[in-house]
Amino acid sequence: MRQLTDDLQEPFSYLPYPGRSKISWPENRKVAFWVAPNIEFYELNPPKNPIRTPWPRPNPDITGYSYRDFGNRVGHWRLMEVMDACDVRGSVSLSAAVCDHHPEVIESCVERRWDFFSHGIYNTRYSYGLDRDQERSMIMDSVNTIEQATGQRVRGYLSPALTHTVDQLDLLTELDFWYTCDLFHDDQPQPVNVEQGRLISIPYSLEVNDHFIFNVYGRSAQQYVDILKHSSTNCSRKARTQVPSCASLYTPT
Repeated sequence: MRQLTDDLQEPFSYLPYPGRSKISWPENRKVAFWVAPNIEFYELNPPKNPIRTPWPRPNPDITGYSYRDFGNRVGHWRLMEVMDACDVRGSVSLSAAVCDHHPEVIESCVERRWDFFSHGIYNTRYSYGLDRDQERSMIMDSVNTIEQATGQRVRGYLSPALTHTVDQLDLLTELDFWYTCDLFHDDQPQPVNVEQGRLISIPYSLEVNDHFIFNVYGRSAQQYVDILKHSSTNCSRKARTQVPSCASLYTPT
């Protein structure tokens, strides 16, 4: 493990693509594909964070809030219809607050036997600025809330609004999590460096995340469709010609 500073270790080791051990998927499949809907809750006027502001404009930012609230009112229901038609189950990146604010959404996911992993509590309350004990408490609050609402004990974690901290990976192994989606560094599941236990980084592809496609890159809906198709084709091609297989993730919000 490479030490970055006196008290900060690199979260993952360098492992070049050539020469890796082969990953074997069930039934000798070449690509592992999962759809992770981000089901999130944004507050209109959230508590201030000392490091990051929740909205680009002064609170309350009704434009940003309404854009996000649309997903829980309309977007998720439309997405469920499409996924039902394609016989695709979701792996939900869940803000635990949705369990209390919009239980109807959670009930619909449970009916479809979707999986859940924790995305914190609110997507407007960040890990930045929390000490280790506070972050542990926040993570366990999300675990307990989701389990009570869904019956599932979550094993994966994506920090709220991607606010990764230096303590997080070790906290996840301490709390019996199996994987993190916070590192964005590879297109295959990879082990990460932790003090004790074992934790896997699952690919979470920001380059095909709808927020980035529309709001950062400024692409159209049709261009987004083309990007997803090209990404899937490229992943399959690499899996046929290279060792090991490639894992892919698409993340509609």
